Amino acid sequence: SFDGMKYDDLLLLPLSELQRSYKGDYYIVLWIFAIIALFILMMSAFNYINISIANASTRAKEIAIKKINGSSKTRLVIQFLSETIILSVIALLLAFAILKGLLPLFNAIMDTDLDLRFTNDLNLIGWMLPVTLLIGALAGVLPALYLSNQNLIKLTKSGIFTPGKEKLSVKKVLLGSQFAITIFLISLSLFFIAQVNYITTKDPG
Repeated sequence: SFDGMKYDDLLLLPLSELQRSYKGDYYIVLWIFAIIALFILMMSAFNYINISIANASTRAKEIAIKKINGSSKTRLVIQFLSETIILSVIALLLAFAILKGLLPLFNAIMDTDLDLRFTNDLNLIGWMLPVTLLIGALAGVLPALYLSNQNLIKLTKSGIFTPGKEKLSVKKVLLGSQFAITIFLISLSLFFIAQVNYITTKDPG
C-alpha cells in the first residue's frame, strides 16, 4: 500500500548510470524513444536527399556554367556539402527556438517543471553541434556526388532525368525506406494508444 511507502527514499539516477545499475522497463522505454528519434531523423535525411536530386534539373545550368569556367568536381562537392551543413545548423537553431517556445505548454500539460538553459548544460551543445554537422554531411554527400558527376552535355541540354534501365535506383530505395519507416511509426503509435487506452479504462477489480 502507499502507506507502507511513506518513509521510502526516492533517488534520482543519471542516464549515464542507468545501464549499469538498472535494466528494467524504463531502460527499454528509453531505447524505444531513441529508435523512434533515429527513424524520424533518417526520414528527414532521406527526404532531403530525394528533394535535392529531384531539384537537380533546376540547377543544371548553374553547374554547367561552373564546369565550363573550370570549377572542379571537388569544389562542387564542397559547395553542395556546405549548403547542406548550413541548412542543418539552421534547422538545429529553429528546433531549439521551437522547443524553447513550446516547453511552457508541455510543462502545463504534463505537470512538469522542465527548463532549457544552454549555459548550464554545455555538454548538450558539445555533442549536439557535431551530430548536426555529421547528419548534414551524410545527407548531402549523395546529392553532392550526384550533381557534380553529371555530364556537361546533359547539363547544357537539361537532360539529367533521362529514362534509365535500372530497376532499383537509389531514389527508389530511399523512397521505399521512407514509406516503410512511416508505416512502422504509425503502427507503433497505434500500439501505444491502444495500450494506454487499455490501462486507463481497464477495471482493476
